[in-house]
Amino acid sequence: MKTKLQIHTSYAIANIFVITSFVLLLIYGADVAVKNFKTEGFIPLDTITRGIIFGGIAVALSIIAFIISIREKSFFVSTLLIINGIIMIIGSLVIVFNIINSSENALLISIVSGIIVTSLGIYNKIVFRNITSGKNTLTQH
Repeated sequence: MKTKLQIHTSYAIANIFVITSFVLLLIYGADVAVKNFKTEGFIPLDTITRGIIFGGIAVALSIIAFIISIREKSFFVSTLLIINGIIMIIGSLVIVFNIINSSENALLISIVSGIIVTSLGIYNKIVFRNITSGKNTLTQH
């Protein structure tokens, strides 16, 4: 059984991770948009390195935030997970409609990552709703 301090600490860490993920995605998207209109973005990295650092870490932090908050009442985390996933899916739609030039690998990674993170947020919302209504779906069979 977790103490209140452990629950509060894990909830705070999950919030920090999901907010950091959100900020990384916004910076990544802004840099891609700037790079599309100029020859270079404001982040002095090549495309692959920028994608790994800003996109990959954002996905990893989102997944870690989900894992940390899975048994807690985490409305904030689940909402930001859904938003982060939607941002990733929008990024893939931008690639599909050729608004920016990118590879098919980037498209596939963006779509899959967006679907996974959005699904985790939706799952967390369902669990959160069931916990608040007294039905803990994680422990009932």
